[in-house]
Amino acid sequence: MERDLQVALQAFDNDFWQGINELVQRGELVIDRPKGTRHSNYPDFVYPFDYGYIKDTRSSDGDEIDVWQGSIGERSLQGILVTIDFGKRDLEIKILMGCTDEDIVSIYRENNKCGMHALWLPYEYDVENDDNSGGVLSIMKACS
Repeated sequence: MERDLQVALQAFDNDFWQGINELVQRGELVIDRPKGTRHSNYPDFVYPFDYGYIKDTRSSDGDEIDVWQGSIGERSLQGILVTIDFGKRDLEIKILMGCTDEDIVSIYRENNKCGMHALWLPYEYDVENDDNSGGVLSIMKACS
């Protein structure tokens, strides 16, 4: 990729992640599906971690932006999942925060079942060096 294009894309990427990180840090987190609860429409699905949303936000499905809260319990942004549910014909993002690498693998796997598919985008990504410090690559290898 041309260097000027890389620099331009990096600036846009930084703005994107800064905005999401601000939502995570300042938004009111509502956990409406605690770890261990069953999904109301899919009783075989048990939430492996706390799941909720950031109050007063809006996602593509008209509801608030979804959040997976991992086992660390901090408001540290690890990245997002871009998910598509072919049955509902729905595409949206889910923020992952307070997650270990193992949490991310587990959440990733859960979002790639039952007609759903997910793409993992890590928060820290160095476009210039095409390096994500092993994050997404090691996670995807663990999922293979």
